[in-house]
Amino acid sequence: MDSTPKWIYKFLEWWADKGGLFLFFLALFGSVFVLLFGNYPQWEYQRKLRLLNSYFSNDIANIELVYFTEIDNNYKLSFKYSDDAELGYEKRRPNRNEIVQAYKTKLLDKVCLFEEFTDRLYWGQIIEVDVKDGDWPAGISQLFNMRIMYDRCHT
Repeated sequence: MDSTPKWIYKFLEWWADKGGLFLFFLALFGSVFVLLFGNYPQWEYQRKLRLLNSYFSNDIANIELVYFTEIDNNYKLSFKYSDDAELGYEKRRPNRNEIVQAYKTKLLDKVCLFEEFTDRLYWGQIIEVDVKDGDWPAGISQLFNMRIMYDRCHT
């Protein structure tokens, strides 16, 4: 006599008959759920981007955090500087050196005072800050970049 319970046979018969339909509706429901309710990691990234952007742009004018990313031991912040200057294709920003000096100091201070960044620096991460000229009409023009380590903030 077979010792397998009858419910297993009934389930296998049902699965053979309607299993494909079940998987189809499960995939359809999952797709609709993601379309309606979104992608949580992307929401979390956007929330953190808004938080960091408000932190940096609160005290520093003409600067916007475009994106951030974490790769291995590096945490990269990419900013766009824009003061609505009319720059030509061949003309370089006339006050570039003043902007670089002022904004390097301001951004370094803000990074060194932000608790999450100081924790990251303490544990050995490197924070890279890139600032690009948002008014440059042709492609991307780098204003400056910095690599910030723990010693640079706490010396």
